Amino acid sequence: MAKRNSTRDTSTSIVNATQRLSVSFYQDDDPETLWIRLQGNGIEQTGFSPNANVRVRVMAGCLIITAD
Repeated sequence: MAKRNSTRDTSTSIVNATQRLSVSFYQDDDPETLWIRLQGNGIEQTGFSPNANVRVRVMAGCLIITAD
């Protein structure tokens, strides 16, 4: 039984990591098109799954990517 007023430790279920990525030019179609490739072991732990749709919100200097 949990102690009264205890909190659950969620540090192992959510990844709190910062990664540095590079913006590149997409080589095949349009040389003016920029792209960012995201990959890593922690992506699935954050709620993303293979072939799932994502929502991207674009603001000046900021991209927010969420599972759809």
